[in-house]
This record gives sequence, structure tokens and C-alpha cells, in this order.
Amino acid sequence: MTHCASRSGDKLYIALLNKDDQQPVEIRISIRDWQLKTAVETHEVRANTYLAENTIERPETVTLADPKVDRVEVSGKMTYLLKPNTLAVLRFQSDGTR
Repeated sequence: MTHCASRSGDKLYIALLNKDDQQPVEIRISIRDWQLKTAVETHEVRANTYLAENTIERPETVTLADPKVDRVEVSGKMTYLLKPNTLAVLRFQSDGTR
């Protein structure tokens, strides 16, 4: 499992990558000292292998799932189940208070 985080204005992005082709990974996220809105927007890209690529012959090898909305607790904590061979980007947003 690999991860990175980036902040832009009032948004925090966390990218998670699971290269294992069989095992999901349960990720526990805790964001401190930053008040968040409770909704977290999640985007996932999936494939049978992390080396997969789309081609003209097989344009659906790598797919982008529709965005979904998850929840973060008031304490800034959440658990996310990262599926096998999946790249997920979670977008958190500040609730405007500091």
C-alpha cells in the first residue's frame, strides 16, 4: 500500500494505492487540527493488475468508478477499505472553522 497527501486551499487530497491483486487493505485515517466537513468524495480507478493499461482492443481494462460520498467522523477519523489493484483519491474539505 502506498499513499500521499496534498492540500490545496480548503481541500485535502489523500491518494491511496493498493498494488496487491487479491487482498484489500483497511486504512484508518485520522486528521488532526483541521475541522472537516463530514462528507468525503472518493474516486477509484480499478484494474486486474496495477500494470494494466487501456488499449484500442481493450478499452475497459482500467476503469474509473463513479465518485461516491463517504463520511468522516466529527473527530476527523474514518476507515476506508481499499480494494485490490485500486487507486483511490479521497477529497476532504475544511468546514471553514479553525
